[in-house]
Amino acid sequence: MKFTKIEVTGDSSYISNVTYWIDNGTANADMYVKRTLNYGLRVFVDLQMKLADSKKYQSLFSYDVDVCKLLNEFFRESLLRSWYRNLLKYSNFMENCPIMEGFYYIRKLALEPNSIPPYLRSGDYRLCCTAYYGKRNSKKQRSVSNLTAYMQILS
Repeated sequence: MKFTKIEVTGDSSYISNVTYWIDNGTANADMYVKRTLNYGLRVFVDLQMKLADSKKYQSLFSYDVDVCKLLNEFFRESLLRSWYRNLLKYSNFMENCPIMEGFYYIRKLALEPNSIPPYLRSGDYRLCCTAYYGKRNSKKQRSVSNLTAYMQILS
């Protein structure tokens, strides 16, 4: 698996100085969290596969999770936890809540083969993640950040 493109945006009242880049198929990023991200932070994750001979993507599965609950139940097995454990190996991200103000980074992130479910066949994928407070897709949603990562799974 390799990353081919990354796009990150964020609300400047929460996150600043965001930079990101691809290096030999690995993902890298720097960002500064300007204020503590407290309980109630949620993330919507949508994994999509590019349809053959098309520019369109089809959603394979999506999760909408409470970030603090995910971190606090860190040792219970799920695909998201497996991906987050993988992310922790390449970053200084928090392992618990709240997520404190400060500088965070990712260096040379690559998904390890055992964190890729066997049913994901070779192809182009897009991972869309939105961190937010409130109720998703409503006027009460306050977006914190958006990440879109384009990846290729190679056989």
